[in-house]
Amino acid sequence: MGVMMNLDYLLEQSTISKGEALKYFREIVRGLDHIHGKKIIHGDLSRKNIFIDASNVIKVADFGLETGAPIDEKIDIYSLGILLLELLGSFTTMFERAHAITNLRQMRVLPESVRGYEDYILQLVALSPGERPSTREILTWPICADVSSSEADDDDRVPIRTEDEPGAADDDPPQKGDADVSDMEDDDVPEVGDTGEQVCEVFRRLTCVF
Repeated sequence: MGVMMNLDYLLEQSTISKGEALKYFREIVRGLDHIHGKKIIHGDLSRKNIFIDASNVIKVADFGLETGAPIDEKIDIYSLGILLLELLGSFTTMFERAHAITNLRQMRVLPESVRGYEDYILQLVALSPGERPSTREILTWPICADVSSSEADDDDRVPIRTEDEPGAADDDPPQKGDADVSDMEDDDVPEVGDTGEQVCEVFRRLTCVF
């Protein structure tokens, strides 16, 4: 079993470079675009169920496996907006990150650390689901252009200060029942990349246990 790091853990321990953040975001969007094309909705997308393997490839777990539900894929788009804020925010404390998420949700105000990306985030978390872009539209955005390896590998991580800090805000979308993926093997966690059929195969296997 290869070593995998939970994105939640990574963001609690350090900040990441802008290039690395956009690389992760692009891979997540590509994966969502594929499953949305299969009429599958994740429904619980957050940093807690996104993993990074030893090859620095994003994998996503805990799919809601919603099909034909009275919600649509725009719930995943809103979650992408929260994720993009967390990835780009360069937050150095959990309290700072929680405060930024609360301000975005309640007042649509963003921190200075995401200057230049405000329009993207605000589009993703538009109050009306119909105003949020599709994954196909997001993939046409400049920030989803391939990030050069040198930019993505520019590791300027800064340790997160956690002592005596309040807990982070709940950035999860509405829950529909979480699956325990803590003991999943590498091959059991859907990989977000250019090959979507592998993702769907894992979905089929996961469906058997829901």
